[in-house]
Amino acid sequence: MGGVFLLYVHTDTVDDTVVGLLQLYTLALPWLKSVLPYAGKYLFPTAIIAETGTVYLTVLVTINRYLSVCRPYDPPGRRSVEAARLHVLAVAVFSVVYNLPRFFEFDVVQRQVRGHVLSTACWRTLIPV
Repeated sequence: MGGVFLLYVHTDTVDDTVVGLLQLYTLALPWLKSVLPYAGKYLFPTAIIAETGTVYLTVLVTINRYLSVCRPYDPPGRRSVEAARLHVLAVAVFSVVYNLPRFFEFDVVQRQVRGHVLSTACWRTLIPV
């Protein structure tokens, strides 16, 4: 039983670390957006994928704790390490598929300002500007 809980917690810890590192780019280092606009196009959706995974892994931990406390005599096959790995894989696949359209939300636009070419990542709109 401890192996399942530790698997969930370790996976959630790794996912939280990824969220923190990717959100560092999007929130704490705004000057980096102007230097690396193409990175933002891919890092921001990846951060949202990791954030979605963190939320649903927390839900998995909650369900696991509920079953361990409120239904201790259920068959242990549902709470095995193999089932937990399958649950973590399902959360990872769901997070990627659910947030896949976010990769198409941004465009990198190049424009000239005073003779210099600037590249910026901006939201894709349906109406051309």
